[in-house]
Amino acid sequence: MKKVLLTLLACVAVALVPFAATVGCKKKKADPAPAEQPAVHVHSWKETWNNDETNHWHACEGCDEKKDEAAHIYDNDHDTTCNICGYVRTIVHTPDAYGFCTTCGEYLGSTGSFDGTGDNDFYTTDYFDAVNGRDYFYRISGGRANHEIYFNDRDGDFDLNAYVILDNEFVKIFDNDDAGNEYDAATPASLGTDGYIYIVLHMNEDYEDAWFQIAMEHTFANAHDTTCELCDAVRIVYHTPVSEWSHDETSHWHACTKAGCSLKFDEEAHDELDNTNSCPTCGAFLGDIEIETNNYETAIPMPETGDCEEIYIRIAVVDGYKYSIEASGNWIQGVDEDYYIRTESGLVKIQNSEFIGMYLHGDTPISTQYFEITGRGSVDGYLYMVLGTQQSVEVGATETITVHTINYQGVNYDSSSYKGTTIGLWEKQTIN
Repeated sequence: MKKVLLTLLACVAVALVPFAATVGCKKKKADPAPAEQPAVHVHSWKETWNNDETNHWHACEGCDEKKDEAAHIYDNDHDTTCNICGYVRTIVHTPDAYGFCTTCGEYLGSTGSFDGTGDNDFYTTDYFDAVNGRDYFYRISGGRANHEIYFNDRDGDFDLNAYVILDNEFVKIFDNDDAGNEYDAATPASLGTDGYIYIVLHMNEDYEDAWFQIAMEHTFANAHDTTCELCDAVRIVYHTPVSEWSHDETSHWHACTKAGCSLKFDEEAHDELDNTNSCPTCGAFLGDIEIETNNYETAIPMPETGDCEEIYIRIAVVDGYKYSIEASGNWIQGVDEDYYIRTESGLVKIQNSEFIGMYLHGDTPISTQYFEITGRGSVDGYLYMVLGTQQSVEVGATETITVHTINYQGVNYDSSSYKGTTIGLWEKQTIN
């Protein structure tokens, strides 16, 4: 049995040899190339928005795909710019009779306010080229109750009407047929519930550079008061000093040009008084007697015995006229009379009694001075007379000063021969 099996295996091995040789000689074929797979697309989205009239979106840079597409968003019906992408739409507004859009309610006119500039508040339009038949709208805030409001300085032919809103209704407060072209706001309600005054201009012609102004008048107590008496409006008051000095007995200052203003500029005490008892800086005369008219006569009490006090007199004179000043009294022999004028360079003595004629009128000695200040450079139009005693006089002695406007000619006297008698006379004629 074992011998039979070995014989069968040998026969199978012989039979397989040709087949193995055949297989080993056959050429092997190459494997086929794999099929090419399609590329996968990755979107690259733009950061900026694309848009059209209705929507906005982010576009892909490599294809036509859209991302985040949505309708535009606006604040309201008259808002023109999308809150998301910035798209600006065009809205056609149609104004009603007062300037508000009939669709969205937006005010289509110009909005302004009163600008305080002193006694009045003003609103002035810009210049505009007006078209015949067209309406122009303005609304102005800042109006005040109880203030007069004026519409004025209008250029161009147009009808003007003004309104306020009361209880959601427009109430006319002014039209250009009103007498005086003004409106007096008598009550707080007249200012309207929203605080605006609405102006409607209807043009009746084409007009280049048309404009108008509305003014609201404040009321102040005086020229330097800064707060309106009708409201809390405060103005700026500019003070300007006058060039002339004002003064009292102790000081001088420049007053304000505004009538009733009490402000004082450069106030200071008087300087040391000059020989006429006047302040050299302001010219204030602080003496004893003011003579402002011609043909003036006054009796002056002389200083008592031993006092030797001076008496200061200021006499108003006119350049170009001649004057006589007579001094008479029981003791004129003992009185010194000095005369001054004030010039640009200061006080100038122009005459004194030592060289002027005297004569006796009965038992009364009279000293007569003759003056003409023409060409002497007086800056204030005054002649200053200073009386001072050279001798003691009796208690109760007086001297009379008389001022005349005169016409005179000629003199004939010798002052050195005066011994208490008449030594010379000026021929004079008093003219009023």
